[in-house]
Amino acid sequence: MRLVVVGMKLRTLSLLGGMVLAGCAVVAPSAGGSTHRFTLVLLKSGARTDLSADQQREVFQGHMANIQRLFDEGPLLVAGPYGREKSDPKLRGVFVFDTADVATARHWAETDPGFQAGVFAFEFLPLTTTADLRSQRVVDLQAQAAAKAAGKPQAPGDTIRPYTMVVASYGAAAQQVMGGQPGVVFTAALDGGRALVVLDAADATAARERLQPHAAALGTFTVDEWYASKLLVDLPFRRAE
Repeated sequence: MRLVVVGMKLRTLSLLGGMVLAGCAVVAPSAGGSTHRFTLVLLKSGARTDLSADQQREVFQGHMANIQRLFDEGPLLVAGPYGREKSDPKLRGVFVFDTADVATARHWAETDPGFQAGVFAFEFLPLTTTADLRSQRVVDLQAQAAAKAAGKPQAPGDTIRPYTMVVASYGAAAQQVMGGQPGVVFTAALDGGRALVVLDAADATAARERLQPHAAALGTFTVDEWYASKLLVDLPFRRAE
């Protein structure tokens, strides 16, 4: 996996801020037309805030190692940190697990040393999307393997780039209007009839400008800056593996 940093705000990675995503309800059509059901996990700040610098370092290293393990083994499809501007200051990052069963997703998420140390808390949301996030994992694994074979190890910050995540209250309308728009990486149906839209927008200001012509179809919406795989931007043009 091309590692992404979730949550821990180390000075050396301050640009990353805090950690993408996926897909029940009406889903906008895609070229393939297949519907995929996943579980989105929001990583939030936990109750534990008294760790020493050494303890934080140990938790962070375990957290990153666990992400790598879950990605290599298959449960984890996409992950990435929130950026500076976000709708809730407690938001740290996102996991997307390859299961629609929340109990299974919870089991995987709770192997995280950050959760076990009380640094993270989780919120689990059912998500449905026509975006083939399984193929995204394959592409990222291939890129990681190629870099390793070339003797060019990659630091977490080398493999990610900025995007923006939008959650809109008018779920079906938002997906219909935004699906296929230039700069839309993918859309997904979120719990409670909401929609998730991932934009190829470097920051919240650029995202709001892009959304402004479609605001009436979105309803109430939030905009969060977010970092994820540099290769995710090609997802709309990628054939399923």
